[in-house]
Amino acid sequence: MKPLIVLLLLAPGLGATAQELVTSRTDAVGRALNQWAAENTAAGFQALRYENRDAGHSLLPADVYPKLGFLSPTEEDKKAGRDKGPAFTLRPFATIGNCSMSGVANSIGSLPRAYFVQEPGQTFLFNQYLHNNLIIYPEHQDYHPGANGVGGGWGDLFPANSASTLVSYGSSYRDMPFVKAFLATAAAFKPEIQDMLIRKRILMPTLQAIFRQSNKPVLTEEDYFTGKAHPPVFDGAQIDELKMVTVAQTMTVLAVPPLAFFEVVSERPAIAGRDFFEKPSVTNEKLGDTPVNVARLYRGSSETYTMTLDARRSVDTQQRPLHYRWTVLQGRTDLIKIETTDEGRQATLHVRWHPPMVTTSGIRTHRVDIGLFVTNGIGTSAPAIVSFYMLPNEQRFFDAQGRRTEICFEAGNPESGLPLTASDVRWLAFAEAAGVDSDTVIFELLDSALSPAQRAEWGYAWLALRSQKAALDKTASAPDSKAKSDLAAALGVAIAKALPNALRESAGAAINAIADRPDTFIAHQSDILMLAAKSPKAGAQADLRAELGRLTSWGVLVEQKSGTFSTAHPPGALTAADRYYLRQLHLTVLSQILLPGFLERSPAPLFVDPRLTTPKSWRDVYRYDKQGVLTGWTRHFEGRMQRFDVEGRLLDGMNKPLPVTYREAAGHLIFEVAGTKN
Repeated sequence: MKPLIVLLLLAPGLGATAQELVTSRTDAVGRALNQWAAENTAAGFQALRYENRDAGHSLLPADVYPKLGFLSPTEEDKKAGRDKGPAFTLRPFATIGNCSMSGVANSIGSLPRAYFVQEPGQTFLFNQYLHNNLIIYPEHQDYHPGANGVGGGWGDLFPANSASTLVSYGSSYRDMPFVKAFLATAAAFKPEIQDMLIRKRILMPTLQAIFRQSNKPVLTEEDYFTGKAHPPVFDGAQIDELKMVTVAQTMTVLAVPPLAFFEVVSERPAIAGRDFFEKPSVTNEKLGDTPVNVARLYRGSSETYTMTLDARRSVDTQQRPLHYRWTVLQGRTDLIKIETTDEGRQATLHVRWHPPMVTTSGIRTHRVDIGLFVTNGIGTSAPAIVSFYMLPNEQRFFDAQGRRTEICFEAGNPESGLPLTASDVRWLAFAEAAGVDSDTVIFELLDSALSPAQRAEWGYAWLALRSQKAALDKTASAPDSKAKSDLAAALGVAIAKALPNALRESAGAAINAIADRPDTFIAHQSDILMLAAKSPKAGAQADLRAELGRLTSWGVLVEQKSGTFSTAHPPGALTAADRYYLRQLHLTVLSQILLPGFLERSPAPLFVDPRLTTPKSWRDVYRYDKQGVLTGWTRHFEGRMQRFDVEGRLLDGMNKPLPVTYREAAGHLIFEVAGTKN
C-alpha cells in the first residue's frame, strides 16, 4: 500500500545553530519562543508536524514556522478525496492540524459532531489523543442560541463532550488561533520534556491540561474543576497563548500532569420496546466508551440513570499516588448525585433526566457532563468526561414523588424567539404593542402581564423612537445604500440606549406569563383564528392548524362540533404536561400571529440529529396502581388511545397482551402488533 502522506516541507536548518529563529512571529509569544530556543531551553518545532485538511482554506503560513514540518497528501489521496474532511488515519508524528469544514446543522453538521454521534468516531478520537495527534474543527452551526435554525441557531447539538478533540466556536478560520496556540505550546517545552511527552504518547493530554487551565475564564484553581474550563466548544478570544507557552517552558518532569482514565463497571440496562423505542438495530444507549470519555443517550424511561465507573487505571509518569476528583461540569446539581468509594477511585453516578438547560452564553443544551480529574500533588490532568444526552425531541414529566408520569416524544421548541441583541429593531414591535392603547388581543394580554409602570416605559420608548423607525421603513424597498445603513445603525444605537436591561427583561417575562396562561388561546380563539389569516407570516394559519391538530390528536384539546376548542381536562385539573402542551400552542400563537414582528421562532418540533433517534409522534401517559406500582402506559397516537402493559405489550380489548414491533416508515417510527404489517 502506498503511504497516505509525504513530507512536503522538512524542517529546514535541521543542523543549524539554535540562534536561528524558530518563528518569524514578532508578538510576545514569538519573541519568547525565539529567546528560549536561543538559550537551548525550548525544543522548537523540529519534532512537530502540521496537517491541513481543508485544501488550504484555513492554512497555517509556512514561512512563519520555518522549522515546522508540513504534511501534504499524495496525488492518490487527492484523487480519492482522502485529503479533505475529518481525519481517519493516525499520523506517526506529533501532529497538530485543522479542518475548517462543516455541513449545515440539520444535515451532517460539524465534523466533530459526526465523530460524536457514533461509537467508532469517539474511539478514533481517543486513539488520536494517545498518538500525539490533534485536528481542530469549527462548530459552524452546532453551538448557537436559537432552535431549528431560527433565532440565531440550533442550540447545543453536541451529544458528547471530550478532551480528546478540540472544537472552536464559529466557522471558517476560527480554528486557526487554536492551531497556533497548541503548536507554540508544544514547541515551548524543554527538549527533554517534549521528547518524553512524544515518546510516552501523552503530548495531547498534557497540552489539553495546559490549555484548559490557562484559558481566560479560568481565574482560580477551583475554576478548573467547573464547566468554565471544559465547555464542548471553545472561543478563540479566550485563549491566553502567552500563559500557555510559559507554563510549558517552566514544566519539569515532576510537573507533567497525570492521565485520568476510567471504565464503566456497571450501569442499569434499558430494554428496547419496554424502556425506549427505536428501530430494531438500536439495542442500547451507548454512544461512546473510551478510557477518557463515556457517552450515553438517555433513551430509557427510568427516572434515574445509574452508572458506576472505576478510575484505578489512571496513571502518572512518575508512578506517584494519585488523588481523584469527580465533579459536575454541566448539569443541575439537584438532579445529580455522585457517590465515591475506594478513596475516590470509584464513583457511582445517579443522574436524573434533565429538562433543557441554558448556558451562561444563552445556548440551550440537553447534555450533562461529569468530569474526573486526577492529580499527583503538582500537576492536574485533563478531564475524563462522562456525558448523558437527553434527546431534544423528548419532554418528560414527574409527580411529587419523582415518578415519571408522561413522556412526550415530539417535544416542541422551547425558545420564545426574543431578539438576541439590545439594538434589534424588533424591540420596537413590542414597544408599540405594549405601549399604545388599543382594543387588540395582544394589548389585552400584555396589559395583564406588565405593570402599569412597565407599560408606560414601553410607551415612552415607542414615542421617542417611532419617527426614526418610520424613516428607516421608508427605505425598506430601496436598494442597500450608505444612507440606509446609517439610519439602521443610528436606530440600533438609540434602541439600545432607550431600553435598559430591566425593561427588555420585562418583555421576556410578559411573553412567558402569556404563554403559561392555560386560557390564552381558549379565551381568544375566535380572534386568534381570524388574525392568523391576516398575519404577515405566510405560514401562520398552517402552523396554528398543525399545533391544534397535534394537541387534539393527543387528547389535550377537544374540538367541538361548532369548530371551537376546549381543553380535555377542566382548568383546575390540568396536569403539568397539559400546561406544557398549551404553552407550546401559545408560543406559536404569539410568534406567528399576535407578535409576528417581534418574535422569530420556529413552530416545528425541536430538531434532533437523525443519527441518534427516529422521530416519534406520540405521548405516553404512565399508569400506577393504588400501591404506586407502575402497571403500564397509555399511548396517544393519531387520535387513538392504546394501552400497554409494563413490559411494553399492547393490550387488546380483552386486556390480552400482544407483542409489539417498531420500524421506520416515512422518516418516523411506527409500531404494530408482531406478525402484522399496516
